[in-house]
Amino acid sequence: AGLMEYYPPDPVLRFKVDYGLDFRQIDFYPAISKIAYPKFGWMPADEEASKAAAEEVVTHMQFIAKHLVADKPFIAGDRPSIA
Repeated sequence: AGLMEYYPPDPVLRFKVDYGLDFRQIDFYPAISKIAYPKFGWMPADEEASKAAAEEVVTHMQFIAKHLVADKPFIAGDRPSIA
C-alpha cells in the first residue's frame, strides 16, 4: 500500500508512469491551456489558436490511447497510478 499502490516498484511500469507524467506536462497540458485559459479569462481569446489546440488535444488523446494505455485500463496496467 502507500506510495507503491500508485507508483509501482517495477522499473518498467515506473518508467511508463514517469513518461505519462512528463507527457502530460510537456505536451498535453500546454494544448489544453490554449483552450481553457481564454475561457477562464486568464488570457485573451484567440479562436484560431483554440482550434489548432483542439486538434493538438485530439492528436495527444490518440497517442495516449494507442501508446500509453493501449489494451490496459490504465497507463501502468490494471490499477490507477499517479499518471
